[in-house]
Parts: sequence; C-alpha cells; structure tokens
Amino acid sequence: IRGGGCIFFLRLDMSAVENQRRLDGTRQFELVIDNPSYPDPFQAGTIRNTPPSVRVMDPNVEAPYINVAMASFERTFLTNLFVSAAYDYQREYHRLRPRNLNAPYDATASFPRSCRPELSAETCVRPDPGRGNVVNLEPSGNQLRHTLRLNFRQRFSIFNVSANYTGQMSHVEGQPNGGGELPMDNYNLRLDFVGSRGNCCPPHTLNSTVNARLPLGVFLTGTMSMTSQTYNITTGKDDNRDSTVNDRPPGIPRNSGDGPKTLNFNFNISKAFFFSPASPGNRRPTSTTRTNMNLFANMTNAFNRTNYGIPSGVMTSPNFLKSTSAYDPRQIEAGVRFQF
Repeated sequence: IRGGGCIFFLRLDMSAVENQRRLDGTRQFELVIDNPSYPDPFQAGTIRNTPPSVRVMDPNVEAPYINVAMASFERTFLTNLFVSAAYDYQREYHRLRPRNLNAPYDATASFPRSCRPELSAETCVRPDPGRGNVVNLEPSGNQLRHTLRLNFRQRFSIFNVSANYTGQMSHVEGQPNGGGELPMDNYNLRLDFVGSRGNCCPPHTLNSTVNARLPLGVFLTGTMSMTSQTYNITTGKDDNRDSTVNDRPPGIPRNSGDGPKTLNFNFNISKAFFFSPASPGNRRPTSTTRTNMNLFANMTNAFNRTNYGIPSGVMTSPNFLKSTSAYDPRQIEAGVRFQF
C-alpha cells in the first residue's frame, strides 16, 4: 500500500500573458468583420459598428497551484501474477481563463444575461457602448480530476502479458487549457462546467502488451491500445453577439458528443547477431555488453483498421456528426541497427 501528496505551484501561462499584453490596444487590437471575403476581407465584409477589442489583466491574477494526492495497492499472487490499483486526486485552484467584461447583454432582463438570437439590436447592448470587447484574464477557474489506474502483469512460459486501464473523470470550470478560448456565456460561466467528459485526457484508455522470447533468439512484442473520444457541439453561429462563434444549443453541455473509439494493434519482431564474446562475469549476452547487429521490423495498425478522427460538431456544417479525417493506416518499417 502506497500513498502520498504534494502541492505544485505553477507559472503563469506565457502565451496567455503575451496575448493580453500584445492586444492591449496600443500594440495591437482586434476587429470583427462579418461576411469577410478572401483574400481581401474588407472588399465584401462589414466591420461591426463597435470600436476595436482590447485585452486587460485582472488585478487579482495569481499563479495557479494544484493539490495532488495518490493512493495505490499492489499485490503479487502465485509468484508471477502482479495486480495493482491506483487512484489520483488533483485539484487546481486559480485556473486562468478569459472573460469578456463588455459582452452584449439583454437590456430587458432583470439581471445581466447574454443576448438571444431573437432580440433586436436596441435591446441587445453592451455595458459600455463606447468600447468593443474587453477581454479580462482572471484566475476564476478551477479543475477537479479523479483518475483510476488498473494494472495487470503475468508471465506464461515464454510470454509476458501486461494490461492497464486508465479512467479519467474531470470536473472543470474554465477552458481545458486555461487562458485560451472565451466562455460560451460571459454572464453564466457555469455553462462551461464539464463533468465526467474528457478535457485534457480521454475518458477511457485501455492498453495491453505481450512480450515473447521465441526460439533462435527472436523477440516478439505485440501491443493493443483502445481510446475513447469526445467532442464539442456548437451551433456555428454567434447567437449571443459576443464576437465569438462557440455557442452551443440550449441544454447541451460542453464535450457532450461521443466520438468513435480508436483501436490499434502494433507488432515488433527483432533478432540480434553477436560478433564478440561475452564480457567476464556476464552469464548471458546482451546488446549492451557485446558487439551486435540487430534486425527488426515494426508494424503499426497491423490490421489496417480505419480509426476515424473526431467528427465535426458544428451544426451548420454539412459534415455535422461526420468524421472528415482518419488516423494513420498500416505502416511497416524494417531496419538494421549495429551496436559496438
């Protein structure tokens, strides 16, 4: 039985700080153009009737930190069956995220809330009509992550078999990477809360490996990996008129789409030829104690399975809910390595 805990103090994300300073209105600013043309966006596009957008730094910004705790149980049965289970707890505080302080809001509501598509321009106004977007970098996000890892390893004659499963369950307020994308609703940040859906990591990952030392000194390794995928569903429109096209349909949480699972089988076979006697004291030759030439062949995605990429989650796209990409097909690599 093992256990431990620690606190990690993180640095401020360099790219987030750079963006805030670069787009402060004096070095660089942002313009929003509706229906832009290409290559000249101004030829057919229309600049929105707002001043340029700027970014500001919240006076309470501080470096985030993470509390980490871990507990694991390991046990060996029947001399060569190894089983372990581990649980990781991670809680991040002061997670950086941007928020538009001057996003348009519904002037008819009794409390500040985002605009809706059916509202007119007269009722959908900015808190400060004389300014554009004011993107504030603030330490108001947080993340709670639970990770379960299961491992199994056993030897059968000339075979060694191992398998491990990793399950992620995350609860996140703020964007997955912190300090990047604006929230969907700048007046209701809880709508970007994610529970039990992958953010930084896939929700479920299963890997297994088989190693074998065959006759004539031939080594064979086979691996299997299976991973789940999630994706975001958006309307493809700027429904709340905050200049960011990341709006989701009402009632649809972030990362709610289940993408296709990926399944890969990889194999490696190798044979070493030795050209010098073993060093004194070494009972068996190894590639690090004797001059040798190693012949090997690798095969990735051995069964040439089509592993589709994450589907499009944009509802206005003709490819909505369809995958337009796939991961690598079968690849075979052969080579020779000489060590001395």
